[in-house]
Amino acid sequence: MPTSSLDRIRRCAAATSFWFVIAAPWSLGSRSVEAQEDSDVANQSDSEAEAPESKLKVDLGGGITVLYDQPIEEGKNKVEVFEARLRLDAEFDRFGIHVVPVFRDDRERGFHVGPIWVQEGYVFADLNPVTVKVGKVYAQFGRFWDNSFVGNAHEYDGLKLDPNNGISVEGSIAPTAPVGLQFFAQYFVVDGVANYSLPGRDTVSIPGARRRNQLVGRAEPFVEIGDITTLKLGLSGAFFQADIPALPEKQKVGRLAVDATVMVERFLAFGEYSKQFGRHVTDFPFPGMAATATTDAVPGRSANRIDYVLFGGEYTYDRFTLRFTFNQGNYKTVSYKESRYIPAFAVSLHEHLFALFEWAVLNTTTGGTSHELLLTIHGNV
Repeated sequence: MPTSSLDRIRRCAAATSFWFVIAAPWSLGSRSVEAQEDSDVANQSDSEAEAPESKLKVDLGGGITVLYDQPIEEGKNKVEVFEARLRLDAEFDRFGIHVVPVFRDDRERGFHVGPIWVQEGYVFADLNPVTVKVGKVYAQFGRFWDNSFVGNAHEYDGLKLDPNNGISVEGSIAPTAPVGLQFFAQYFVVDGVANYSLPGRDTVSIPGARRRNQLVGRAEPFVEIGDITTLKLGLSGAFFQADIPALPEKQKVGRLAVDATVMVERFLAFGEYSKQFGRHVTDFPFPGMAATATTDAVPGRSANRIDYVLFGGEYTYDRFTLRFTFNQGNYKTVSYKESRYIPAFAVSLHEHLFALFEWAVLNTTTGGTSHELLLTIHGNV
């Protein structure tokens, strides 16, 4: 069943960066690049060839999210450092690395490896017009995020903010033209055990289970109309095998999504519809029950057809933003729905700091309606 939204976070904040250009000997694995030597080095022959100059660009950043959570109907309020993050980007020639470790006082999800984990970590090669990334990379299925902290059914089922281990080929065609295209083609050998799904709602949180051989594709054409209007259309597809010990064979799971975005100066609106075919869990939305002295065991029930809806909009004036998002998961083959309505108000306190107020209303088929007030402060440097 859905749990309190104090678990949620959305960690897509960009970090302001600073750059270093280094001209010095540098090595990466077995590959060594020597910097250009000073022209006045003693005893250097005039006939010696100078070593090529290599410029290493290092971009460091980080951030923190502080959370105040106030359940309305039941539960206790809470203040915590929800997450602290570091980010390291380094580029050398056409190659580079990207690493994002995350820190907490405790595990954010029970299936996470610990209170410290690598959210993203990959090496990449810029092969214009495409970039190839190898390592732990976010899956690009559907619209990446809805700009909320509370989250959505998609995230809690493992569809969004989902890093996996494999290879991603991504790029763009005519990115600065009035009409262009962004695209992604990804293959993940195995999941990254680092998404934000809730217990029992994604394969990764089932003991001993993994998502394997995942294919993800996305195309996002866009068109600019005049100086202030941009339209985007997204088409996504995914396939993977849910390797669950309790089931006799790997489950084949397919997903399709279509989304659209409209940006007009200070106004943004978006919508997404996605569909899942196949079973990726065993005990959601109805967990199994163990046998007792008087009753037999009851197996869990999960859906093999799920429809997801996500839409929202926001308007920004000066440092203030008004926002509303809605999301729903419809688990059709077991007759269960959950819906979230999230009005929100954000204030930019500084270039590197903003506060977000959200009122989350959760409605489920079996649990009625609950309300929650959340305040998050996000800092990024």
